[in-house]
Amino acid sequence: MFGRSKLPTTAFLVIVSLITSFRFGWADSWGPPPKEHWSNDRQFVLFVSELAWGQSRLVLKERGQNGFRSRWIALHPTPVQAFIPDDGRYVVLRDQWGQVGYGKVLTFFGPDGRVLASYTLEQLLPFDEILEVPTTMSSRW
Repeated sequence: MFGRSKLPTTAFLVIVSLITSFRFGWADSWGPPPKEHWSNDRQFVLFVSELAWGQSRLVLKERGQNGFRSRWIALHPTPVQAFIPDDGRYVVLRDQWGQVGYGKVLTFFGPDGRVLASYTLEQLLPFDEILEVPTTMSSRW
């Protein structure tokens, strides 16, 4: 007759789960990073060999008559995506594997594999726009 209702407990749990999910963000799921990034004409490929979590050896190779030859080698955080123009002269890396939107979000490599420029999200967007970027546990999307 004087038994407690389950409704307040259920409502409390739903409210707590909603509050904590917004406060702490949503979890991310990261599979293995891509090991190859190709130019559109398939003449150039950037091979990514992960050395340790987040760090990789990058090798830009060019297709020739007798197979591939290395253009340059660099150590860099593992990229999410790489863009290589058809002339293979420059390489642009987007984001770092496992932490999109943090650290260097754009990195530009020159013909010799040296970093020409690198930018954080804070250098590219005004603060009020960064606050509107959707976030998860490890990334800003």
